[in-house]
Amino acid sequence: MSIDVLSAGTLSSVQDQGRPGYRHLGVAVGGALDPDALGIANALVGNDPAAAGIEITLTGPRLHFHATTVIALAGAACEAVVDGMPVPMWRRVAIARGATMIISRLPGGARSWLAIAGGIAVPAVLGSRSTDLTAGFGGWKGRALAAGDRLPLGPAPAVAQALLGRIRASAPIWSERWQVRDLLAWDNGRPIRLLPIDAAACLRLTDAEWRIAPQSGRMGLRLEGPALDIGSAGQRISAGVAPGLVQCPPDGGPIVLLRDAQTVGGYPLVAAVASIDLPRLARLRPGARIRFETVGLEQAHTLLAERQRRLQRLLSALTHRA
Repeated sequence: MSIDVLSAGTLSSVQDQGRPGYRHLGVAVGGALDPDALGIANALVGNDPAAAGIEITLTGPRLHFHATTVIALAGAACEAVVDGMPVPMWRRVAIARGATMIISRLPGGARSWLAIAGGIAVPAVLGSRSTDLTAGFGGWKGRALAAGDRLPLGPAPAVAQALLGRIRASAPIWSERWQVRDLLAWDNGRPIRLLPIDAAACLRLTDAEWRIAPQSGRMGLRLEGPALDIGSAGQRISAGVAPGLVQCPPDGGPIVLLRDAQTVGGYPLVAAVASIDLPRLARLRPGARIRFETVGLEQAHTLLAERQRRLQRLLSALTHRA
């Protein structure tokens, strides 16, 4: 089973939950910038949580399906159609053999994730099927998708096979009436939470409004606003960095590191974004405006633990519903 990429959109790539455990070797953790959204989409179609899907950025791909299958879209709201029929978000959707899916744009944000029954069956590299776009390995030929690519799919799980019996031969899609909730939606609009590292610089970060710069990408979000003057740092020794850290380069424009970030860096560190808010940041389009607020480490742990409990309850409910 396979799907053809007729056009790829702005930046579409094969991603899964990432390849942790190799940062000491200089390998980024990578994977979906919102692993929870991809995990929910995988659960909807009956896949293993680690299955690879397609991460879509700003505008999506046009895909042709060679076999009837089940898909789910999660993340920022997409304008998606299959043979002219709208595709809902956060639902199981059966797609008929020979149908073409078009994801034109993402009015709800920067990124969404498409799970397909069986997952994208590319070879695993260092335990992951994610594409490391900077290093050029993993995923589909180590690069973003392009027109003419044919992506292999794994065997459809039992959940998907049961759903396929419901699709009418004359209809290009069939979707269930119920849908799951976006776990990040209840936090939309509130400030991004920070754990301070440099107290004075962090205060200047929380006092201003910031804009996501067009130069942002999977390695990090560049912020536009008042330059952070942190004084002359002189020559610095590079040290380990990780997703979520906020760096301040010499021009004073902060950079929030994301999952494709380098493993070492020498820029001064201002703060760390609480893990619960990193996926929310990753969905923001260039031009989006944000504010920050500080939290303590204990509160950040509590917020993340509660979100993880909500996620596990949802995944368990989806498994039992299947």
